[in-house]
Amino acid sequence: MSKSNQKTFLWCTYRNWSFRVLEGLCDLPEWKLGGIITTKTCCYNFSRFIENNVPILRVDPKTTFLEGGEGSRLAAETSPDAIFHYGWSWIVPDQICHDFLNVTLHPGKLPKDRGGSPLQNQIRNGENWTYANIIQLVPELDAGPVFLREKFSLEGDEIEQVWARMISTGIYLTRRFLIDLANEKAIATPQDSSTPTTYRRVSKAQSILDPTQQSAKSMYDIVRSSNETDPDSYLSPASLKFGSLELIIERAYVHNDDTPASTPVRYLKDEANPFETCMKVNNNQLRLLVEGADGEFLCLTRYSIRSIESE
Repeated sequence: MSKSNQKTFLWCTYRNWSFRVLEGLCDLPEWKLGGIITTKTCCYNFSRFIENNVPILRVDPKTTFLEGGEGSRLAAETSPDAIFHYGWSWIVPDQICHDFLNVTLHPGKLPKDRGGSPLQNQIRNGENWTYANIIQLVPELDAGPVFLREKFSLEGDEIEQVWARMISTGIYLTRRFLIDLANEKAIATPQDSSTPTTYRRVSKAQSILDPTQQSAKSMYDIVRSSNETDPDSYLSPASLKFGSLELIIERAYVHNDDTPASTPVRYLKDEANPFETCMKVNNNQLRLLVEGADGEFLCLTRYSIRSIESE
């Protein structure tokens, strides 16, 4: 296809996972990336796009799509066939949604699982799979019709494993969507009429473990849903207060009778030298167990310690 016949899309995001999806789309001959709209503090390395003369707009995300905003001006100049908001955390004005096709990639069993922190909330609910959905933006949050969806797993000790599946599934679906759109075969299906559920974004307070109220499995799900490495993540790592100290937990698992007893065990309630224990746990010389409200144990395998009083 000649460049004059190429269709154009814009990409709006500040999250690393979304840029990784974008990296998997740039070889499609039918499409041209007309610009990237991101935040002023985004940490992503844009060099590959700058080398290809792709406009990069660092904007105020709350106002960029309002009348006269940089995002609105870029859309007017490029007349994109689609605008993608993968990992975009701000409301897109009705006028932009009216003038252009705007879509997002949302994980959930829609119409359930709408709203903020959908991956994290589903993991915390104990769910082990979900769908990646390409949906059209409409005024009601995550209520738009679905173009494509694909199932993927929510299992794994670290949420980066889940994000890897979300990214690969997102690339696969978005390539299909762009090819369908270029061939005028993209069809959106309304979400079913069952009662929707809408999440709030996970807060820092929700990442604090409470063994007196939470089961070992619940604590495990909080740990694994919180251990993101994206520098632009809004999530806080899971933590556990221990006297004047706070344990910042990066990885753990639910201990059971089948767990190999290849290293010594220590229980948090009996801890006398937390810094020595932390060193030994992180060197695979010791396992530290935290008893949950159900009598089962969470085994910490990677964590750090900081003083609460020093804050």
